[in-house]
Amino acid sequence: MKRSKRADIHQIETALQAPLCLVRRRGLKRLGLLINRRGQVQLTVPWQHSDEFALQFAIENLDWLRQQLEKFRTRPSHRLPILKVDGQVPFLGQEFRLRWIPFQGRARAEFAERELQIFCSEPDAELWKKLIRRQYEAQARWLITERVAHWAGRMQETYGRVSFRAQRTRWGSCTLSGNLSFNWKLMFAPPEVIDYVVIHELAHRAHLDHSAKFWSRVAEFDPNYDEHRKYLQKHQECVRFLDGFELHASEEPGTAQLKSPWPESMSEEVDELC
Repeated sequence: MKRSKRADIHQIETALQAPLCLVRRRGLKRLGLLINRRGQVQLTVPWQHSDEFALQFAIENLDWLRQQLEKFRTRPSHRLPILKVDGQVPFLGQEFRLRWIPFQGRARAEFAERELQIFCSEPDAELWKKLIRRQYEAQARWLITERVAHWAGRMQETYGRVSFRAQRTRWGSCTLSGNLSFNWKLMFAPPEVIDYVVIHELAHRAHLDHSAKFWSRVAEFDPNYDEHRKYLQKHQECVRFLDGFELHASEEPGTAQLKSPWPESMSEEVDELC
């Protein structure tokens, strides 16, 4: 007798003592499991798979899900960084001072003298987010595009278009046709970690999986790739840099701060780099 979808969901939720949510997304090529920030088991399903097939996949991975839930439930609470005037922002593995420069001309943001300088007439949250994102994206386009060309030459690999996005679950990706996509938020990381992501994606031009041959190819050009991979895993919360920040007046006169409205306890919601 064929089991019902409701019965499979009940089995999973009972076994894990956690709610399950199914998410369908266009463009996915494989099933995915993760523990989201609310402590739910999130099962992402490509359009070509049925719910029943996806639920069976989750049932087959109950032991792994228990381990991930235990990590989530026992990890210390996280507080996302509060961006404030004269505070710090991450850039290329270093901390830069966030400085507001009152300015009546065209609003802009730029990196200079270990500072991220915001030129605008007043501290407006939405404007600041746009200016900061625009500056990080511009830096990513300049630096990462140059590193792709550099490493493609070293590795003797070809590639297609290079694009930049703000993915929630990936630092980078490579399509079958050789188009590369990178998360502009990688600019928080040291240059050698950014190089690792570039090498990782270019290595997919020869190996579209994560086999031993693939990792051997990565190690050929980045012998310390495991260290760099662990750095990204440790700093996964940076993928949410700038998400949902609001501007609040500080108690100190003449200053303001961007404060996150999210709860302090956050989960690992970023898949392993692939």
